[in-house]
Amino acid sequence: MQRFTSYRVNKEQEILYYGPTFWRCWKSKFESRTRTCVEVDDSVDNCVIVNKFANHFNSAYTSNSPARAAGLYADYLRMRQNYQGLPLTADFNVELVSHFIDKLKRGKAADLDNLTAEHLIHCHPILSVILCKLFNLILISGCVPTAFGYSYTVPICKLQDSRVKSVKTDDFRGIANSSVISKVFEQCILDRFGCFLNTIDNQFGF
Repeated sequence: MQRFTSYRVNKEQEILYYGPTFWRCWKSKFESRTRTCVEVDDSVDNCVIVNKFANHFNSAYTSNSPARAAGLYADYLRMRQNYQGLPLTADFNVELVSHFIDKLKRGKAADLDNLTAEHLIHCHPILSVILCKLFNLILISGCVPTAFGYSYTVPICKLQDSRVKSVKTDDFRGIANSSVISKVFEQCILDRFGCFLNTIDNQFGF
């Protein structure tokens, strides 16, 4: 009886502790309060709207000057031929991978493989060992899995209330959902080699 009572108390404490996190995740996936846009660019047909978004984001992510983009790519290939960087060694460990898995943001949309942060966080600890070996192999071979570059774009309306005007594709910004495993790999790279990486302000669109 005492053992059962202790178990019940522990479960109640666990529910109280994880309750808010669970319901935030639930509401973000199934009870979104965002108003649904049913008409975009004067169209209510889902297939037509999808094609409009595909064309809109394709043009937004396409180089303004294909000739200039091809020239820059040729310069990159020419410079890379004689490039010799510092020797990199496999420097990832299980603790590092586990640390960034625990830091993944919960309640986010699933990736193309239907994996979410919760899958990795609540998975068996052996996953960190497997991912650690994978990341070290990537670092040694210099070959990143093609799937790490796959994502899908979700249009998010920038208007507070879509009823105030006719909604156009320009009123949406695209959010790319990439592989959750690639996000862990990216954080590991930044932790170990962030000092060698830099960026400039004009690389950001907004």
